[in-house]
Amino acid sequence: MDANRRLVFLIMSTLSNSVRSSLLLFGLILLLCSCSEQVLEDLEAPVISLSSPLEGASYPAGQDVLIEALVEENQDLHTYRILVEDAYGNTALTIDQHEHGRSVLVLDSFDAQVPGDYQIRFFATDHNDNTGSVNRSFTVIP
Repeated sequence: MDANRRLVFLIMSTLSNSVRSSLLLFGLILLLCSCSEQVLEDLEAPVISLSSPLEGASYPAGQDVLIEALVEENQDLHTYRILVEDAYGNTALTIDQHEHGRSVLVLDSFDAQVPGDYQIRFFATDHNDNTGSVNRSFTVIP
């Protein structure tokens, strides 16, 4: 008999019959009332609906480019990341957010000062490391 079982046996043997009966009844009630819901593993990545900027849209230099997206997750979102990169792969904007929920509205902006072609890359990750992503290209004109 291991040490834990020996300790439980010793404690139970020193209690009166009525206390032992009460403890057993309490344990049985806890066992019957415990949650039996099975937690399913999450295999679905978050879904990102990027409504702005539009694919191929042009914006004048000096104008803020609205970044608007709805991130939906079947269980619980963990983080999202937004990268705006120029045509040479240089990062012009990085946004990292730790966000929880099943539906998260993202509103932000990119200060478009330098003309050129850009790509926005949006990633969202849930607590099981499932990652959804969406890419969009737009142009900043002089």
